[in-house]
Amino acid sequence: MNIPTKITILRIVMIPVFILLWYLPILGEMTFLSLKSLVLTAFFIFLSLTDWLDGYIARKYNLITDLGKFLDPIADKILVFSVYFLLLNQQVIDPISLIIMMSREFIVSAIRMVAASTGVIIAADWSGKVKTVVQMVSIITLLLMFQSTSNAASTIVYGIYWLSVILTALSGIQYTVNYLQEKRKI
Repeated sequence: MNIPTKITILRIVMIPVFILLWYLPILGEMTFLSLKSLVLTAFFIFLSLTDWLDGYIARKYNLITDLGKFLDPIADKILVFSVYFLLLNQQVIDPISLIIMMSREFIVSAIRMVAASTGVIIAADWSGKVKTVVQMVSIITLLLMFQSTSNAASTIVYGIYWLSVILTALSGIQYTVNYLQEKRKI
């Protein structure tokens, strides 16, 4: 197992630690710029940067593997949706928006399975990468501004969050279109 894959596995293993920190009372309450908010934000940023780091190392040193290509997007989804579920549990985000984002992931996963079974290769698209980055930025802002009373801050934070929802849906549509175009070539 190479270093990029180990970094990806580290990200997956550290997600339960993030969840544990969320629920541990030792860090205090989760409020606007509280110790808990800052620790969780810093930890999430660290985990998000491992996503960039494993890809960078894999590309730079030609260490791209099938296992890495399989695990990396799974690690991203587990990380992002674990935090979104924590935020949903605190009624910070809307359940419909989470359903939209999860639906995209299920649909794209189903298309990937069908494509793989029929030999169709769908190239990675920039929209999926942008979606993941904006989702991670939205989580960082939601964690930092947790229970903020500032209307301006809330508008910005939820604007970023809803942008991530829209980009998630659009990237799902783009992925579906790419699949249908590749399928027609066969």
